[in-house]
Amino acid sequence: MTGVSLRYTNMEPAVNYHSLSDIVSSDLALVEDRLKSLVSSEVQLVSGIGSYVISSGGKRIRPVIMLLAARAITGAPASEKIIDAAASVECLHTATLIHDDVVDGSSMRRGRHTANYTYGIAPTVLIGDYLLARAVAAISGLGNGGLYIKLAETVSVMAEGEIQQLDQSFDTAIKEETYRSIIYAKTARLFETSAWLAASLSTDDEKTAGAFSEYGRHIGNAFQITDDVIDYISTESAMGKNPGDDFMEGKITLPVIAALRKADSKDAGRLRDMFHAESREGMFEEALSILKKYSAIAESADAAMKEAELAACSIRDLSLSATEKNALLSLCSMVCERIS
Repeated sequence: MTGVSLRYTNMEPAVNYHSLSDIVSSDLALVEDRLKSLVSSEVQLVSGIGSYVISSGGKRIRPVIMLLAARAITGAPASEKIIDAAASVECLHTATLIHDDVVDGSSMRRGRHTANYTYGIAPTVLIGDYLLARAVAAISGLGNGGLYIKLAETVSVMAEGEIQQLDQSFDTAIKEETYRSIIYAKTARLFETSAWLAASLSTDDEKTAGAFSEYGRHIGNAFQITDDVIDYISTESAMGKNPGDDFMEGKITLPVIAALRKADSKDAGRLRDMFHAESREGMFEEALSILKKYSAIAESADAAMKEAELAACSIRDLSLSATEKNALLSLCSMVCERIS
């Protein structure tokens, strides 16, 4: 991240993400095939939009975490249930991205036009609903009511988080505690559920499942805080979407909260005025200069790193297969270097 120094302590050295995903490449290919079947339909437009959104890229980080967790626990390739669960989680994640893009009016994601920009809002909203239903149905097909309930509760929490974020837009009085509850709900909860699902399908040991749940929660928090930092300091080519979207949409994220807490009355007042303005066109660079002046970017990056360190600590003492465990530990530092 430009201008930000991240210090990784108590974590494995970061390695190339592709070298981590290669560990589970054969399992990941099965997840991809299962995901394609989940988005298919006899209705041509459904299949067309579904194929468009799942082929738009992305690192499949949630399935990768699930596959690595399962292999770390069992020492064997992922079972069919793990494959189905991982595909279901990615299908659910895709559905939420579709709805997010509609709500935010986004035109770009992962370096190309969003589904709502390409196909229109009405069919895109319905595709999001379709994928959500397919994801939950696939989990219910595993024959474990506890897993189904867990995923359904996660969907509810994620929706609440998105609604709370909308409700808090432009609110420069928002507390960091509220911000953290929002990012847990809208992002970290699915990471938490994903890791828990993989562990629960791989072992009966509740302690291990709980540790992976904690791992997912903290790595999800790190992921979202990093994403919020990157929105201010990256470029369109690096992000695959427009930089400054959070600012333009009036989202008060951790960098802004940190700046408002540290700024003098003049700069804090100016930053509040920008968020309270009817339009923030042409104000992004000025806002960014205030954030940088008070080291709000670096402070937020440090907060993400602390969450990543907590994720690593949650599984470090578990008895797991070494290769997969090291990959999961490395992933903790990598989310702070930006995985999308």
